[in-house]
Amino acid sequence: MKKDLIVKHNKIIESRYNLDSWEVKIIAKLSTLIQKDDENFREFTFKSSDMLIELGFGKKNQTQLKNTIEKLITKKIIIQEENETIITTFLSSCRYKKDTSEIILSFDPNLRPYLLQLQSN
Repeated sequence: MKKDLIVKHNKIIESRYNLDSWEVKIIAKLSTLIQKDDENFREFTFKSSDMLIELGFGKKNQTQLKNTIEKLITKKIIIQEENETIITTFLSSCRYKKDTSEIILSFDPNLRPYLLQLQSN
């Protein structure tokens, strides 16, 4: 993975979650695609083979990539705010397009204040 800038709110850094190395790389890659002026999350579309190569997983690990994303959708992240605890997941959805070998991923909307427009935080 090339050196992309990842900016995240301190609450994400301080939050509790347990991710394996593949999951960390996928979340990091998605985080680099967030634009500083984004007000809402966009869907991120990748060719599965391109994602495998870019993340250094090797082109033949399609099944592992799919399994990792399926696990990632179920992994919770716990964010402790002053007056509440937020329990959510990093990803809200994943779609696989068989005809184009595309993967479409979306961050969970609950992460919006922690990943978007961080200059005000």
